[in-house]
Amino acid sequence: MLDTMSIENLISVPYTEGPKLASALEAHVSEYDVDVMHNQRVSKLVGASQPGGLATVELASGATLQARTVILATGARWRGLGLPVRRSTATGV
Repeated sequence: MLDTMSIENLISVPYTEGPKLASALEAHVSEYDVDVMHNQRVSKLVGASQPGGLATVELASGATLQARTVILATGARWRGLGLPVRRSTATGV
């Protein structure tokens, strides 16, 4: 989202930019009792053994988290299509 420069038709927002939206979202979430962890790499996710039980998230750092609800935000990266670039060699009309 931080690399997106044009976001249109978001509910109640006709136009915004990714960095502005991310900043507003982070400010909003900080008003609640929510732990936000940045730049953590998950090594393993173990589902709850019974309905309503706790899922376990193992982090690459060795830390372990348990929760009834887990939200994974995997991020994104630009991907090329793998198509050859074709340049125009037209010489005037």
